[in-house]
Amino acid sequence: RFLQVDRDESHEQLSEEVRLAGGAGALNYVVGAYFLSQSYDLTNHQYGLIFGGPDAGSTVHAAQDNTAYAGFGQLDYEIVDGLTVTAGLRYSWEKKKFTVQPLFYPVEQSFSASFDNLSPKIGISYKPNEDLMLYASYTRGFRAGGFNGRAASFEVVGPYDPETVSSYEAGLKSQLLDGRLTFNLGGFVANYKDQQVGVQEIDPVTLVNQTLVRNAASSKMQGIELESELQAGGGFSFSASVGYLDASFDKFVADLGDGLGVIDRSNLPLSYAPEWTTGVTANWDGKTAWGDVTAQMSVLNQSDQYTSFSPTNLLSDFAVRDANTLVNASLALRTDYGVTFRLWGKNLGDETVINNTFAVGALLTARVYQPPREFGIDLAYEF
Repeated sequence: RFLQVDRDESHEQLSEEVRLAGGAGALNYVVGAYFLSQSYDLTNHQYGLIFGGPDAGSTVHAAQDNTAYAGFGQLDYEIVDGLTVTAGLRYSWEKKKFTVQPLFYPVEQSFSASFDNLSPKIGISYKPNEDLMLYASYTRGFRAGGFNGRAASFEVVGPYDPETVSSYEAGLKSQLLDGRLTFNLGGFVANYKDQQVGVQEIDPVTLVNQTLVRNAASSKMQGIELESELQAGGGFSFSASVGYLDASFDKFVADLGDGLGVIDRSNLPLSYAPEWTTGVTANWDGKTAWGDVTAQMSVLNQSDQYTSFSPTNLLSDFAVRDANTLVNASLALRTDYGVTFRLWGKNLGDETVINNTFAVGALLTARVYQPPREFGIDLAYEF
Protein backbone atom coordinates (compact mmCIF):
# COMPACT_ATOMS: atom_id res chain seq x y z
CA ARG A 1 0.00 0.00 0.00
CA PHE A 2 1.24 3.47 -0.89
CA LEU A 3 -0.70 5.31 1.84
CA GLN A 4 -3.36 4.24 4.33
CA VAL A 5 -4.99 6.41 6.99
CA ASP A 6 -6.97 4.93 9.89
CA ARG A 7 -8.99 7.52 11.79
CA ASP A 8 -10.42 7.02 15.29
CA GLU A 9 -12.63 9.83 16.53
CA SER A 10 -15.02 10.42 19.43
CA HIS A 11 -17.13 13.43 20.41
CA GLU A 12 -19.17 14.27 23.50
CA GLN A 13 -21.27 17.38 24.05
CA LEU A 14 -23.73 18.63 26.65
CA SER A 15 -25.45 22.00 26.40
CA GLU A 16 -28.20 23.60 28.47
CA GLU A 17 -30.01 26.92 28.22
CA VAL A 18 -32.62 28.41 30.55
CA ARG A 19 -34.73 31.47 29.83
CA LEU A 20 -37.18 33.60 31.75
CA ALA A 21 -39.44 35.87 29.70
CA GLY A 22 -42.17 38.23 30.77
CA GLY A 23 -43.53 41.73 30.56
CA ALA A 24 -45.34 44.53 32.31
CA GLY A 25 -47.23 47.12 30.31
CA ALA A 26 -45.01 48.54 27.59
CA LEU A 27 -41.94 46.60 28.80
CA ASN A 28 -40.99 43.06 27.77
CA TYR A 29 -37.90 41.24 28.96
CA VAL A 30 -35.95 38.02 28.64
CA VAL A 31 -33.02 36.84 30.77
CA GLY A 32 -31.15 33.58 30.57
CA ALA A 33 -28.03 31.52 31.03
CA TYR A 34 -26.16 29.06 28.81
CA PHE A 35 -23.74 26.20 29.56
CA LEU A 36 -21.65 24.04 27.22
CA SER A 37 -19.35 21.11 27.95
CA GLN A 38 -17.68 19.64 24.89
CA SER A 39 -14.80 17.24 24.26
CA TYR A 40 -13.28 15.36 21.35
CA ASP A 41 -10.46 12.87 20.85
CA LEU A 42 -8.97 12.22 17.41
CA THR A 43 -6.21 9.82 16.36
CA ASN A 44 -4.92 9.40 12.80
CA HIS A 45 -2.64 6.45 12.03
CA GLN A 46 -0.86 7.07 8.71
CA TYR A 47 1.38 4.43 7.16
CA GLY A 48 2.52 3.00 3.83
CA LEU A 49 5.31 3.13 1.27
CA ILE A 50 5.33 6.93 1.34
CA PHE A 51 6.93 6.65 4.81
CA GLY A 52 9.59 4.17 3.64
CA GLY A 53 7.87 0.79 3.98
CA PRO A 54 4.43 -0.86 3.95
CA ASP A 55 4.17 -0.73 7.75
CA ALA A 56 6.18 2.45 8.36
CA GLY A 57 4.29 5.55 9.39
CA SER A 58 3.38 8.03 12.07
CA THR A 59 0.49 8.95 14.37
CA VAL A 60 -1.32 12.25 14.78
CA HIS A 61 -3.30 12.75 17.99
CA ALA A 62 -5.40 15.72 19.14
CA ALA A 63 -7.82 16.06 22.06
CA GLN A 64 -9.69 19.01 23.54
CA ASP A 65 -11.98 19.80 26.47
CA ASN A 66 -14.07 22.94 26.14
CA THR A 67 -16.23 24.57 28.83
CA ALA A 68 -18.34 27.67 28.17
CA TYR A 69 -20.74 29.80 30.22
CA ALA A 70 -22.87 32.76 29.19
CA GLY A 71 -25.46 35.05 30.72
CA PHE A 72 -27.73 37.32 28.70
CA GLY A 73 -30.67 39.69 28.91
CA GLN A 74 -32.79 41.87 26.63
CA LEU A 75 -35.36 44.61 27.19
CA ASP A 76 -37.96 45.81 24.68
CA TYR A 77 -39.80 49.01 25.54
CA GLU A 78 -42.63 50.53 23.48
CA ILE A 79 -42.13 54.29 23.83
CA VAL A 80 -45.30 55.21 21.95
CA ASP A 81 -47.72 53.14 19.91
CA GLY A 82 -45.70 51.24 17.30
CA LEU A 83 -42.26 52.60 18.31
CA THR A 84 -40.12 50.12 20.27
CA VAL A 85 -36.51 50.35 21.44
CA THR A 86 -34.39 47.32 22.30
CA ALA A 87 -31.30 46.93 24.49
CA GLY A 88 -29.47 43.70 25.25
CA LEU A 89 -26.25 42.42 26.76
CA ARG A 90 -24.45 39.05 26.76
CA TYR A 91 -21.39 37.99 28.75
CA SER A 92 -19.47 34.93 27.52
CA TRP A 93 -16.62 32.99 29.12
CA GLU A 94 -14.89 29.97 27.60
CA LYS A 95 -11.91 27.78 28.53
CA LYS A 96 -10.17 25.26 26.27
CA LYS A 97 -7.65 22.57 27.23
CA PHE A 98 -5.85 21.10 24.24
CA THR A 99 -3.39 18.23 23.75
CA VAL A 100 -1.69 17.44 20.44
CA GLN A 101 0.93 15.15 18.92
CA PRO A 102 1.69 16.35 15.36
CA LEU A 103 2.84 14.12 12.51
CA PHE A 104 6.41 12.78 13.01
CA TYR A 105 6.51 14.02 16.64
CA PRO A 106 7.21 11.30 19.27
CA VAL A 107 5.55 13.11 22.21
CA GLU A 108 2.44 15.12 23.05
CA GLN A 109 2.23 18.64 24.41
CA SER A 110 -0.65 20.32 26.25
CA PHE A 111 -1.97 23.87 26.01
CA SER A 112 -4.79 25.86 27.61
CA ALA A 113 -6.41 29.26 27.21
CA SER A 114 -9.53 31.11 28.34
CA PHE A 115 -11.52 33.85 26.61
CA ASP A 116 -14.28 36.22 27.68
CA ASN A 117 -16.37 38.94 26.06
CA LEU A 118 -19.18 41.40 26.76
CA SER A 119 -21.42 41.96 23.71
CA PRO A 120 -24.16 44.62 23.48
CA LYS A 121 -27.19 44.96 21.24
CA ILE A 122 -29.34 48.01 20.54
CA GLY A 123 -32.21 48.39 18.13
CA ILE A 124 -35.31 50.30 17.17
CA SER A 125 -38.44 49.29 15.28
CA TYR A 126 -41.50 51.17 14.09
CA LYS A 127 -44.87 49.75 13.04
CA PRO A 128 -47.01 52.46 11.40
CA ASN A 129 -49.69 49.78 10.95
CA GLU A 130 -50.18 46.05 11.43
CA ASP A 131 -48.86 45.25 7.95
CA LEU A 132 -45.54 47.11 8.00
CA MET A 133 -42.51 47.22 10.29
CA LEU A 134 -39.31 49.24 9.82
CA TYR A 135 -36.27 48.30 11.88
CA ALA A 136 -32.59 49.02 12.50
CA SER A 137 -30.12 47.41 14.88
CA TYR A 138 -26.51 47.22 16.01
CA THR A 139 -25.14 43.96 17.43
CA ARG A 140 -21.68 42.93 18.54
CA GLY A 141 -20.81 39.24 18.20
CA PHE A 142 -18.00 37.10 19.58
CA ARG A 143 -16.31 33.80 18.73
CA ALA A 144 -13.75 32.43 21.18
CA GLY A 145 -10.19 31.71 20.15
CA GLY A 146 -8.80 28.21 20.07
CA PHE A 147 -6.08 25.79 18.99
CA ASN A 148 -5.09 24.29 15.65
CA GLY A 149 -5.87 20.59 15.81
CA ARG A 150 -4.28 19.99 12.40
CA ALA A 151 -1.03 21.82 13.12
CA ALA A 152 2.08 20.08 11.76
CA SER A 153 4.34 21.41 14.54
CA PHE A 154 4.03 22.75 18.10
CA GLU A 155 5.12 26.21 16.92
CA VAL A 156 1.80 26.89 15.16
CA VAL A 157 -0.65 25.22 17.57
CA GLY A 158 -1.74 28.58 18.95
CA PRO A 159 -3.90 29.75 20.52
CA TYR A 160 -5.32 31.97 17.82
CA ASP A 161 -7.23 35.07 18.93
CA PRO A 162 -10.98 35.54 19.42
CA GLU A 163 -13.02 36.97 16.57
CA THR A 164 -15.44 39.86 17.00
CA VAL A 165 -17.95 41.36 14.60
CA SER A 166 -19.92 44.60 14.67
CA SER A 167 -23.11 44.17 12.66
CA TYR A 168 -25.45 46.88 11.42
CA GLU A 169 -28.80 45.93 9.90
CA ALA A 170 -31.80 47.86 8.63
CA GLY A 171 -34.85 46.94 6.63
CA LEU A 172 -38.56 46.41 6.46
CA LYS A 173 -41.03 43.56 6.90
CA SER A 174 -44.45 43.80 5.32
CA GLN A 175 -47.65 41.93 4.52
CA LEU A 176 -49.73 42.87 1.49
CA LEU A 177 -52.87 41.63 -0.27
CA ASP A 178 -54.70 41.05 3.01
CA GLY A 179 -51.79 39.08 4.41
CA ARG A 180 -51.40 36.74 1.43
CA LEU A 181 -48.13 38.34 0.28
CA THR A 182 -45.11 38.70 2.55
CA PHE A 183 -42.31 41.01 1.42
CA ASN A 184 -39.12 41.53 3.44
CA LEU A 185 -36.11 43.64 2.50
CA GLY A 186 -32.94 44.07 4.54
CA GLY A 187 -29.44 45.43 4.23
CA PHE A 188 -26.46 44.68 6.46
CA VAL A 189 -22.84 45.59 7.10
CA ALA A 190 -20.63 43.32 9.21
CA ASN A 191 -17.17 44.55 10.24
CA TYR A 192 -14.93 41.73 11.48
CA LYS A 193 -11.90 42.16 13.71
CA ASP A 194 -9.35 39.34 14.01
CA GLN A 195 -11.52 37.21 11.72
CA GLN A 196 -10.70 33.51 12.04
CA VAL A 197 -9.74 32.17 8.61
CA GLY A 198 -8.91 28.54 7.85
CA VAL A 199 -5.74 28.60 5.72
CA GLN A 200 -4.00 25.74 3.90
CA GLU A 201 -0.25 26.26 4.04
CA ILE A 202 3.15 24.52 4.27
CA ASP A 203 4.66 24.15 7.75
CA PRO A 204 8.18 25.70 7.75
CA VAL A 205 9.49 23.13 10.27
CA THR A 206 8.21 19.81 8.88
CA LEU A 207 7.39 20.96 5.30
CA VAL A 208 4.02 19.21 5.72
CA ASN A 209 0.85 20.73 4.25
CA GLN A 210 -1.49 21.79 7.06
CA THR A 211 -4.75 23.62 7.67
CA LEU A 212 -4.52 26.37 10.29
CA VAL A 213 -6.78 29.07 11.64
CA ARG A 214 -5.19 32.49 11.18
CA ASN A 215 -6.50 35.85 12.35
CA ALA A 216 -7.09 38.43 9.64
CA ALA A 217 -6.79 41.94 11.07
CA SER A 218 -10.10 43.09 9.61
CA SER A 219 -12.66 42.30 6.93
CA LYS A 220 -16.07 43.51 5.82
CA MET A 221 -19.18 41.76 4.56
CA GLN A 222 -22.08 43.82 3.28
CA GLY A 223 -25.13 42.99 1.27
CA ILE A 224 -28.84 43.06 0.62
CA GLU A 225 -31.43 40.32 1.09
CA LEU A 226 -34.94 40.18 -0.34
CA GLU A 227 -37.55 37.57 0.60
CA SER A 228 -41.16 37.16 -0.50
CA GLU A 229 -43.92 34.58 -0.14
CA LEU A 230 -47.32 34.40 -1.80
CA GLN A 231 -50.29 32.36 -0.63
CA ALA A 232 -51.93 31.94 -4.03
CA GLY A 233 -54.99 29.97 -2.97
CA GLY A 234 -56.06 26.46 -3.82
CA GLY A 235 -53.30 25.11 -1.59
CA PHE A 236 -50.55 26.73 -3.68
CA SER A 237 -47.80 28.91 -2.21
CA PHE A 238 -44.68 30.38 -3.79
CA SER A 239 -41.58 31.89 -2.22
CA ALA A 240 -38.54 33.62 -3.68
CA SER A 241 -35.34 35.11 -2.31
CA VAL A 242 -32.39 37.08 -3.67
CA GLY A 243 -29.18 37.85 -1.82
CA TYR A 244 -26.21 40.00 -2.82
CA LEU A 245 -22.94 39.78 -0.86
CA ASP A 246 -19.77 41.87 -1.09
CA ALA A 247 -17.07 40.29 1.09
CA SER A 248 -13.40 41.27 1.27
CA PHE A 249 -10.46 41.73 3.61
CA ASP A 250 -9.66 45.26 4.74
CA LYS A 251 -6.32 44.21 6.23
CA PHE A 252 -4.63 40.81 6.37
CA VAL A 253 -0.85 40.84 6.85
CA ALA A 254 0.54 37.36 7.52
CA ASP A 255 3.06 34.66 6.63
CA LEU A 256 1.03 31.83 5.08
CA GLY A 257 3.94 29.46 4.50
CA ASP A 258 4.23 30.04 0.75
CA GLY A 259 7.77 31.40 0.87
CA LEU A 260 6.72 35.05 0.45
CA GLY A 261 7.05 35.87 4.15
CA VAL A 262 4.93 38.41 6.02
CA ILE A 263 3.11 40.37 3.31
CA ASP A 264 -0.29 41.93 2.69
CA ARG A 265 -2.82 39.19 1.86
CA SER A 266 -5.85 41.46 1.55
CA ASN A 267 -6.29 40.60 -2.13
CA LEU A 268 -7.07 36.94 -1.36
CA PRO A 269 -10.75 36.00 -1.82
CA LEU A 270 -12.81 34.76 1.12
CA SER A 271 -14.16 31.22 0.95
CA TYR A 272 -17.86 30.29 0.78
CA ALA A 273 -18.88 33.85 -0.05
CA PRO A 274 -20.91 33.79 -3.32
CA GLU A 275 -21.76 37.22 -4.67
CA TRP A 276 -25.29 36.18 -5.65
CA THR A 277 -27.71 33.67 -4.13
CA THR A 278 -31.23 33.20 -5.50
CA GLY A 279 -33.94 30.71 -4.69
CA VAL A 280 -37.50 29.87 -5.73
CA THR A 281 -39.84 27.36 -4.08
CA ALA A 282 -43.30 26.16 -5.13
CA ASN A 283 -45.49 24.28 -2.68
CA TRP A 284 -48.92 22.63 -2.84
CA ASP A 285 -50.92 21.26 0.09
CA GLY A 286 -54.10 19.31 -0.49
CA LYS A 287 -56.36 16.62 0.85
CA THR A 288 -57.18 13.29 -0.77
CA ALA A 289 -59.12 10.19 0.22
CA TRP A 290 -55.82 8.67 1.43
CA GLY A 291 -54.70 11.65 3.54
CA ASP A 292 -52.91 15.01 3.33
CA VAL A 293 -50.60 15.53 0.34
CA THR A 294 -47.70 17.98 0.10
CA ALA A 295 -45.76 18.55 -3.12
CA GLN A 296 -42.72 20.83 -3.25
CA MET A 297 -40.08 21.88 -5.75
CA SER A 298 -37.18 24.23 -5.06
CA VAL A 299 -34.50 25.81 -7.22
CA LEU A 300 -31.36 27.30 -5.64
CA ASN A 301 -28.68 29.15 -7.60
CA GLN A 302 -25.33 30.41 -6.33
CA SER A 303 -22.59 32.27 -8.18
CA ASP A 304 -18.90 31.28 -8.18
CA GLN A 305 -17.23 30.83 -4.80
CA TYR A 306 -14.02 29.46 -3.32
CA THR A 307 -14.27 26.26 -1.26
CA SER A 308 -11.00 26.71 0.65
CA PHE A 309 -8.69 29.56 1.61
CA SER A 310 -5.12 29.32 0.34
CA PRO A 311 -2.45 31.62 -1.16
CA THR A 312 -2.60 29.44 -4.28
CA ASN A 313 -6.11 30.72 -5.01
CA LEU A 314 -4.50 33.69 -6.76
CA LEU A 315 -2.77 31.30 -9.17
CA SER A 316 -5.29 28.48 -9.61
CA ASP A 317 -9.06 27.99 -9.82
CA PHE A 318 -8.85 24.42 -8.45
CA ALA A 319 -10.76 25.43 -5.30
CA VAL A 320 -13.49 27.33 -7.17
CA ARG A 321 -17.04 26.02 -7.08
CA ASP A 322 -18.55 27.18 -10.36
CA ALA A 323 -21.95 28.86 -10.44
CA ASN A 324 -24.57 26.14 -10.12
CA THR A 325 -28.30 25.53 -9.89
CA LEU A 326 -29.69 22.78 -7.67
CA VAL A 327 -33.23 21.49 -8.21
CA ASN A 328 -34.91 19.42 -5.49
CA ALA A 329 -38.45 18.02 -5.34
CA SER A 330 -40.58 15.92 -3.00
CA LEU A 331 -44.07 14.43 -2.74
CA ALA A 332 -45.42 13.39 0.66
CA LEU A 333 -48.59 11.64 1.80
CA ARG A 334 -49.57 11.72 5.47
CA THR A 335 -52.32 9.25 6.29
CA ASP A 336 -54.91 9.55 9.03
CA TYR A 337 -53.09 6.74 10.86
CA GLY A 338 -49.91 8.76 11.45
CA VAL A 339 -47.93 7.12 8.65
CA THR A 340 -46.10 9.40 6.18
CA PHE A 341 -44.72 8.29 2.81
CA ARG A 342 -42.31 10.71 1.13
CA LEU A 343 -40.77 10.44 -2.33
CA TRP A 344 -37.88 12.80 -2.98
CA GLY A 345 -35.30 13.73 -5.55
CA LYS A 346 -32.22 15.88 -5.01
CA ASN A 347 -29.98 17.59 -7.55
CA LEU A 348 -32.38 16.63 -10.32
CA GLY A 349 -30.26 18.46 -12.89
CA ASP A 350 -27.28 16.27 -11.94
CA GLU A 351 -25.03 19.29 -11.40
CA THR A 352 -21.37 18.70 -10.53
CA VAL A 353 -20.81 20.78 -7.39
CA ILE A 354 -17.62 20.95 -5.30
CA ASN A 355 -18.39 20.77 -1.59
CA ASN A 356 -14.92 21.54 -0.24
CA THR A 357 -11.23 21.37 -1.13
CA PHE A 358 -8.45 20.20 1.17
CA ALA A 359 -4.80 19.19 1.21
CA VAL A 360 -3.76 15.55 1.76
CA GLY A 361 -0.50 16.01 3.64
CA ALA A 362 2.19 17.20 1.25
CA LEU A 363 0.96 14.87 -1.49
CA LEU A 364 -1.90 16.58 -3.25
CA THR A 365 -4.99 18.75 -2.96
CA ALA A 366 -8.30 16.93 -3.20
CA ARG A 367 -11.87 17.89 -4.00
CA VAL A 368 -14.97 16.54 -2.27
CA TYR A 369 -18.13 16.74 -4.37
CA GLN A 370 -21.75 16.94 -3.36
CA PRO A 371 -23.81 13.85 -4.29
CA PRO A 372 -25.02 13.58 -7.91
CA ARG A 373 -28.69 13.12 -8.80
CA GLU A 374 -30.43 11.16 -6.02
CA PHE A 375 -33.86 9.61 -5.52
CA GLY A 376 -35.31 8.07 -2.40
CA ILE A 377 -38.31 7.23 -0.28
CA ASP A 378 -38.85 7.93 3.42
CA LEU A 379 -41.31 6.19 5.71
CA ALA A 380 -42.23 7.71 9.08
CA TYR A 381 -44.75 6.91 11.79
CA GLU A 382 -45.99 9.32 14.45
CA PHE A 383 -47.52 8.07 17.67
